[in-house]
Amino acid sequence: MFAAAASDSDLKSADSFARLISIDRTTRGNWPGNYGSEGYAIISGNPAHRKIPAYAAIDFESDWGGLPMFYTWWDQDDGDDYDSIRREPGALFKTPEKTSRIAACYYSGGFFTVIVDVGREAKILSLYMHDYDEHSRSANVVILDENGRELIDYIEVSGYESGWYLRFQISGVVQFMIEDTSPNGMNACLSGVFFDPGDPGIIIPGINDSQTENIILNQDSDSEFSFDFFPDERFNENEASGVFDGEFIMALSLLGIIYIVFLLGAATLTSRIADKFKLFKKAP
Repeated sequence: MFAAAASDSDLKSADSFARLISIDRTTRGNWPGNYGSEGYAIISGNPAHRKIPAYAAIDFESDWGGLPMFYTWWDQDDGDDYDSIRREPGALFKTPEKTSRIAACYYSGGFFTVIVDVGREAKILSLYMHDYDEHSRSANVVILDENGRELIDYIEVSGYESGWYLRFQISGVVQFMIEDTSPNGMNACLSGVFFDPGDPGIIIPGINDSQTENIILNQDSDSEFSFDFFPDERFNENEASGVFDGEFIMALSLLGIIYIVFLLGAATLTSRIADKFKLFKKAP
């Protein structure tokens, strides 16, 4: 299931934990020396552009099963000079040696999931999202526990044409479900994943560590991004499977009322018919 250097039996995960610690939209494709000191997975279609650390495992799954759809916008090794002057800085270097770049991604018009296991020790995991062809993409990044049942965090991301690194401190097995919310019929995309040592000193000021938060990320007119925090409603098993939510209960109650009215009406009609038959019945 996982693509990893270590076998699943070697991985001893703690409880799932993930917290967004920062957004980087200035490094762009220049990740060597900034990210991936312990490992990386460049979405390129070539396993030579991946180095998964021995402590970790990673898998990519589409909403229908199997790998997500793959697309290459631009590959420097192919000699394609399309828009390279304007967009090349956002394309990722393929390896730490910085010999060539690629702009490629996994994508989906629905959703796809990145499943990561880093074991018991906290690590920093960075997701690189890049709207390379500038189609105003937006996405929800829904962060779930190992079983995909409990919500850990929920992030709405838009305005990432320049390329954004979403940096998380995580431990255990965490699922990142990337769901397309683009208003123009586009798709959600991911171009790279990076592993770095954990930093227990990194916190988000003003956030209660015991409370899960929803986070909306938007690019403001002054080219800054803003955090808006508000408490979420945690998933439970019924909500995750899409049953017994508020609308379903209301609909069920309405059907019950209609059924009771029908029974009362049927009883009244039966009584009236019986009375009419008594009028025609001969006296003994």
